[in-house]
Amino acid sequence: EQCFGSERSLSALVRSLVGLDRTAAKEAFARFLDQQHYGSQQIRFIEMIIDRLTACGVMDPGLLYEPPFTAVHQDGIDGLFNDGDADAIIGTIREINERAA
Repeated sequence: EQCFGSERSLSALVRSLVGLDRTAAKEAFARFLDQQHYGSQQIRFIEMIIDRLTACGVMDPGLLYEPPFTAVHQDGIDGLFNDGDADAIIGTIREINERAA
């Protein structure tokens, strides 16, 4: 159920089975992978989001406050990013989820 969730549309089911294309996921989060603006822990956190989306295709933003994300920072996304960046990251996840619906 972590990847598949509950009732979903056919496109969401297919995405959950095959995942999101890694290149597409990296493009969606490209601005957060810039080493000149973000630290190694922040980039690692974004790479974990990309890994999750690549594996599952969609992602509940609430997972950003749970392991394994809290292994990077105990407060999850809020401990690593300012409010604006955190909102943008969550917004990107929601956009990806909506496209799969």
